[in-house]
Formats: sequence, C-alpha cells, structure tokens
Amino acid sequence: MTNKISILVKNTLANASGTILQPVLHLILVPFYIHYLGLEGYGLVGFFSALTIMLSVFTKGLSVSIQREFAIRIGADQMRPSIRRFHFTMEIFYHIIGIALGIILLSTAGLIASRWLKLETIPFEVTRWCVMIISLRIALVFPCSVYTSALYGLQRHVLMNAITIGYTSLSAGLGVIAVLLTRSVVAFYASDLIAVIIYILVLRYHADKVLPPRQKSFPRRFDLNEIKGIGRIAGGLIWTYGINIVIRQADRIIISLLLPLAMLGVYNAGVAGAQLLTLSYLPFLIAVYPQTCQFAMQKNEKEFAAHMFRNSKVMLIIALSCGLPISFFAPEILQVWTHNKVIVAEGSVVMALYMYGSIAFALADTLHRGQVALGIMRYGVIFNSFLLLWYPVLMWVLIKRYGLVGGAVAWVINCAAYWIYQFFVHHTAVSKSNSKLIEYIKAIFVFGAVGLTVTYVSRYMANLLFPQLIWMRLALAVLAAGIILIIGVLVGFGFRVPKEIFFSLTKLVYPSRGNLDK
Repeated sequence: MTNKISILVKNTLANASGTILQPVLHLILVPFYIHYLGLEGYGLVGFFSALTIMLSVFTKGLSVSIQREFAIRIGADQMRPSIRRFHFTMEIFYHIIGIALGIILLSTAGLIASRWLKLETIPFEVTRWCVMIISLRIALVFPCSVYTSALYGLQRHVLMNAITIGYTSLSAGLGVIAVLLTRSVVAFYASDLIAVIIYILVLRYHADKVLPPRQKSFPRRFDLNEIKGIGRIAGGLIWTYGINIVIRQADRIIISLLLPLAMLGVYNAGVAGAQLLTLSYLPFLIAVYPQTCQFAMQKNEKEFAAHMFRNSKVMLIIALSCGLPISFFAPEILQVWTHNKVIVAEGSVVMALYMYGSIAFALADTLHRGQVALGIMRYGVIFNSFLLLWYPVLMWVLIKRYGLVGGAVAWVINCAAYWIYQFFVHHTAVSKSNSKLIEYIKAIFVFGAVGLTVTYVSRYMANLLFPQLIWMRLALAVLAAGIILIIGVLVGFGFRVPKEIFFSLTKLVYPSRGNLDK
C-alpha cells in the first residue's frame, strides 16, 4: 500500500508542476489585463479564448486516439516502423483542418466584429484585426496536437511539460510587454502569435527527434488508411469531448450575444475562481487514473468499488476544502485580486454559484473516469447528447432574464444533474457491487456538513471581528480550508494514510532515507 501511495503522490506532484503554470499565470495577470485593456478589452480576450477552445472540438477526441495509437505502436515491434508514416499522415491531416478553419474564421471577421459582439469603446477595425490574427494562429497551431500526442504516447512526459512551461512563460512575458507598450488587444494577440510560432518549431523538432528511425519499407508519405484505422474510436471521442467543450463555452458565447462585452469580462473574472478548484483536484485525477484502469482490468467488483470509493472521498475532501471557502469569501477574493468595484459587485455571486456547480462536476467526473477505465462510453455520450438539447436553451433564457447570475445558475443546474446522473449510473448500471453505496452517501452528508459548518462559522467570525480588515478575513478563509482538509482526511482515512503520505514525501525529498517508513 505504501508503495502505491508513494507512486500516486509522486505522479500527482509531477502532474501539478506540469499543469499549474498556465492557470496560475492567467489568474495573476487578469487584474493586469483589466487595468491596461479595460473591462471591454478583457472581455474581448475572453471571447476569443472561448472561440478558440470551441474550435478545438475538432481535435480533442482525435488527439486522444492518436496518442493511444502512438503508445500501441511503440510497444509492438512489427508496428514500430509505421510510426513515422502515421505521424506524417496525421500532421498533414491536421494542417488541412487548421487551414480550413482559419479560412472560415477569416471570412467571417467582419461579421463577428460588426454584428456578433456588442462593442461600446473598441473600434471595429481592432476587432477585425484580432479575428485575422486568431485565424492565422488557428491555422498554424492545429498540428501541435499531433506533436504533443507523439511525445505523450512515446512516454516523453517530462520533455513535453518542459516545452509547455517554456511556451507558457514566453507567451505570458511577450503579452505583458506588448500590453505595457501599446495597451492594445491587437498587440497582445500579435505577441501570442510570435510565441506560438516558436512553440510549434520547438515542438515539431522534438517530436520528430523521438520518433523511431526511418524505414525504407515504410516511406514517409500520406496514407488515408491510417486515418480510417482510428476513425471509429476517434468518432466517439470527438462526439463526447466535443459536446463537453461546446457546453463549457456556451455561457460565454451567449453572454457575448445578449449583453455588453464588458459584462463578459466581469463573468470571466467570476468564473476564473473555479479554476482554483480544478487546479486542486486535477493532478490527483490524472495520477490515479492508471490505477483505476488496473483495477478495472482485474474484474474484481469489490476491489474496484473500494478503489472508486477512495477516489470519491479524496475528491470530496479536496473539492469542499477548496470550493466552500472560495464561494463564501468571493467578494474579498475578487476585491484583492482585481481591485475593480464592478467585478466585485457583479462577479461575487457568479463566483460563488459557479464554484458550487464545479464541486458537483468534480464529484461526477470522478465517477465518469471509472466508466472510461472500464471502457464504458455510452452513458457519457447519452447525457451529453441530451444536454446539448436543453442546456443552451436554458442558458439563453436565464441569461436574458437574470443576466450574469442566470449563466451561473444554469451551470449549477447542469453540474447537479450530471452528478445525480453519474451517481445512479455508477451504482445501478456500471458497478454491480453496491457495497460502498451507503458509505458514499454517508460521506457526502458528513463531509458536506463539516465543510458548511466550518465555512459558515469562519464567514460569521470574519464579519464580526474584521469588518474592515480584508486580509484578516481572507486569512480566516484559508484557516477554514485547512480545518476542512484536516478533518476530512482524519474522518475519511484515519491516521494511517496521512502517515504514509508523509513518508512518501520524505522519500521524495531524501531518497537515501527510504527506510524511514519501515
């Protein structure tokens, strides 16, 4: 058990170091962009970010299939020589998709600038130039999915993370310099385009370098059969991931249509708080997923149920200890973070509601990953397919009637429905062993009651003792998070697991003292 926890801790820390930089930089730089670009300028940045993410619907599922294909071929001697042909075919295919999407977006630049966005202070030409730069960026960056899939599939994770960290730092640095010198959204996107070009060149070089040597029996040429070979798996994944991406960005797109662009900036600032929750639990989910797959392959219902229950408890503890203090202290967080009265007034409720929804989504995502480990995709496809029918309509109605709060309420309804659905699916159709069902329900009520009680008391004491001292109120929020975390770990696992985690961390810091856990 100690060895498994040691591997899990090490992988979680590695994943955290590789994924944390970009969201952290985003959170740090939001006040900077709001100050120098204004709320409308920041709203424009948020709109184009959402648009870019939505366009990635065409590559997300396919990239997972490509990564899988690289991993399979590198492990089979007879298939290894075909890796370069597969890589070249996918590279050309992605170039075609990227160029096509870039041309389509470029042709609609005037329409987006004049009729889609409700601009008040930003000139039409500025928006049109931004669309043109984004179109070029999309056309260039699409093949990067092939290069990253190659590095991940060929087990070059450290190299991939190093390149990603370098690109993220370069892009942020150039963006800050461009905004400081020009205070222009166009300059911001132009600087990002320069960073993207450097990123593409470096990524392509290293991806080509880790591929097996060229073989005369498999010349480097485009082969349509390579695309057909992964078509079935890729199709299902594209549908699942694609709908999820569209749903996650639907609120931004609808807000940009119905409300002034400055309100999108306020909404993005409020929603950004939920990224802290994602940062807190995603490294654990990534690290534990291989173990989940191993338990799924063993076909032992009781062991798999126990493993999923453990994962759910960990996720519940992390989500509540991080999410509840952020939601209860949203006004203080936004005040210290943005120093913008409009964002504090309009975005606090958005942040609180969005965080409640994100807690439910985190719990549902844990159960869904268990289904994926078992190779069961249909339940996720069914839910997302129905979600596509009612969620955008609900979002439109609520935003039109209640503004930004309506968008956050729609998100809470969506995530609550997803969690309830995954709960019933997991305990009725996926896991035949319901030995942990009662314990799971009990854990939800116990941890939820503890989390709400501690956070409410902290909020009450903050208002009573420090009505004018914002940093002291935030200190109480941090204290509440720590108390919820400690109580959750002790109630959920006792003293054994914390002790094993401590020894695992000790071995990472002092490898020569690996016998400390004996």
